[in-house]
Amino acid sequence: FFRWGMRPVLVEVCSKSTGRCVMAVVRDYCRACDKGRSLIDLSPVLFRRLGNELWEGVDRVSLRFMGAR
Repeated sequence: FFRWGMRPVLVEVCSKSTGRCVMAVVRDYCRACDKGRSLIDLSPVLFRRLGNELWEGVDRVSLRFMGAR
């Protein structure tokens, strides 16, 4: 839903494996998402707040749009 040049948006990111949620600001565009892939690159701090260790690398999440900033 986010495209380059848009104002940053606030999303709630919830881990499907741990059930924890964090708020994140989407500021950038993911070119791989053009190919039907839904990807979000979290900061190490937010990834750990979801209950993951950095060496795990990947988690399945759900996103909820909270509004433009």
